[in-house]
Amino acid sequence: MHRIYRINILRFVIKALKKLVLGTLLIVIGLVLYSYWETNTPVLNEVTVEIADLPPELEGFTILHMTDLHSAYFGTNQEKIISLLEGKDYDLVALTGDFLDIKNPDPKPALLLVSRLNREKPFIFVPGNHEINNPVYREFRSELVSMGVRVFDYPDYISIKNLQVIGLKYPYSKRDFQELTEISNRLPGPKILLNHAPVTFSKVVKEQTNFDLVLVGHTHGGQIRLPIIGTLFAPGERWFPQYDAGFFTEGKTNLYVNRGLGTSKLHFRFLAPPEIALITLKSK
Repeated sequence: MHRIYRINILRFVIKALKKLVLGTLLIVIGLVLYSYWETNTPVLNEVTVEIADLPPELEGFTILHMTDLHSAYFGTNQEKIISLLEGKDYDLVALTGDFLDIKNPDPKPALLLVSRLNREKPFIFVPGNHEINNPVYREFRSELVSMGVRVFDYPDYISIKNLQVIGLKYPYSKRDFQELTEISNRLPGPKILLNHAPVTFSKVVKEQTNFDLVLVGHTHGGQIRLPIIGTLFAPGERWFPQYDAGFFTEGKTNLYVNRGLGTSKLHFRFLAPPEIALITLKSK
């Protein structure tokens, strides 16, 4: 009797373990499939930023912000990205670095993407850490310039309708930041800084450089986010980053951290889909 009872218990345990293993396997497969889909499916985020004393001619001025492509393709001829912009208009294209990848230094995906955007609009590119010391960066830079893209390897700016758009590479030197501060202090009107990494935001605010908006990438939104907890780790921000993705404000300075398009090191995303952003300025 006891032997039959033990056998039944054993059968029950084995059956329960099989169900547990099967259920776990199905969950893992589901998560892998979802992650693959998310990693390869970019989204468009449309953001409105209020800026004090914005001139009337800049009301509704829209910036197409892209970052961190990491030499990735999104469909044939980057169609998954381009299709998101159908029927959309913008006044400036801001490319904030890491369009190349140091381990996969192929410039073709980035050049193809740029070629398919509205070339009548001004383009600005600021290098990120994956461009610095990249063996193909010089070639890539030359191609961008030939396509009409302004490349800011050192602090520089352009004025568009009384909007001052200033670019700074990442990483940058102490001298670079001093030059950036000098440019910012002498320019009138609203100012936007294009840089690669959110760590620059804290320095900009601390040094009171009077920027109204800072656009960056670099973090990939953490690439992996957990429900409730959020981002555990992001490049340059370390564990439980303050500026991982989205919109932040400190004082008069706004920050937008774009999750970017590609990946690095871990080539998958979870709850941090690749993005492009349309950022529209509005008077405050």
